[in-house]
Amino acid sequence: MRLATWTLATAWMSLLCITSTTSQGTKGCSGAYTAYVVVDGSESISNSGFEEVRNALITFADQSIRSNSLTKVGVVLYSDDVTAVITASSDINSLVNAIRMLAHPNSGTFTHLGIWRAKGLLDADTSGNNHIMIVMTDGLSNFPADTKAAAAETKNAGIRVIAVGVNPLLNFPSSPYKRRYEQELVDIASDNATAIQIEDFSSLVTTVQDIVQSLCRRDIGCSGAYTAYVVVDGSESISNSSFEEVRNALITFADQSIRSNSLTKVGVVLYSDDVTAVITASSDINSLVNAIRMLAHPNSGTFTHLGIRRAKGLLDADTSGNNHIMIVMTDGLSNFPADTKAAAAETKNAGIRVIAVGVNPLLNFPSSPYKSRYEQELVDIASDNATAIQIEDFSNLVVTVENIVQSLCRDIGKSFKL
Repeated sequence: MRLATWTLATAWMSLLCITSTTSQGTKGCSGAYTAYVVVDGSESISNSGFEEVRNALITFADQSIRSNSLTKVGVVLYSDDVTAVITASSDINSLVNAIRMLAHPNSGTFTHLGIWRAKGLLDADTSGNNHIMIVMTDGLSNFPADTKAAAAETKNAGIRVIAVGVNPLLNFPSSPYKRRYEQELVDIASDNATAIQIEDFSSLVTTVQDIVQSLCRRDIGCSGAYTAYVVVDGSESISNSSFEEVRNALITFADQSIRSNSLTKVGVVLYSDDVTAVITASSDINSLVNAIRMLAHPNSGTFTHLGIRRAKGLLDADTSGNNHIMIVMTDGLSNFPADTKAAAAETKNAGIRVIAVGVNPLLNFPSSPYKSRYEQELVDIASDNATAIQIEDFSNLVVTVENIVQSLCRDIGKSFKL
């Protein structure tokens, strides 16, 4: 039995290796974005380090706008206050001149002020572009709680946030400061895949080149739309932190699916020993994000058949004309495997494409009898072996759903072969 397995190596390839691998320029993107780069100008950054920041900003602006002439880039520079704002523009020459004039403020790290200012500027943007914020910092902010709150407000407003942390302690895992800084980067970012760490400022230019390629890949348009329900296991074997990873993955799936085709609709069915929540399929990204963030972890049994049957009923009632997709996310064998198999068979017989995503910590223990039974259930749920996907832990979920969106986008209209 061969199942698709996506690893951390795939995660980095998904985030970083997209449409062009050269630094000569990025291939054209079908979708434009308005991006503000929020730049830490604190005293811990040397003059040479700040010059690397300027170079990275110029590279990001140049490659972003060359990839799509409707893209706009701006900068918010902060220290113990916001000291400079470059309003988002598509004029590369003006941006380059303004970036070269940025003065290093050389004081505190009031990251929340920079995030709030950039959020306000993005909220006021009427271009119709996707909204992106990139936060570049080299250390823990002076007010971590305020930073976390500002980032949460930004993400709740539908803004995609990428955190880039310069961390000279990257290779010192036992450092308490390093762990706090890493957590703040995760708190700032939209998901773990967009909380990026590099060891020094010399890597910034390459990092922003990779980000441009990633943003370009995220916005490739799909010619066909789908209505998808994600059936989510909320059983007691899933920790609170892992359930937060599930929420992040759901938000990513909804965001990327709908941005790829505005007619696509995404919904959620959450179950444990009963169906505890349903988010009706919608194309309204902000409403979906808010509803997903409100999902409560039911924390009981694994009655997977109930979640599948509820989602099937919702897809059967969908009259959009879209292709029908069901994604079943689970972390273990269901309580009633025969019922799960029967529910999945009914779903597939109704013409619904089913993708099973199983979090399996025993992935590298082939002799486990439980592992064999769990793998068989994933195959029973999925439309075929290629759509029975295993990952080792919840931290890989976001990248997994990104890959699923790309597969659906690429192969919609081609017999749905993933």
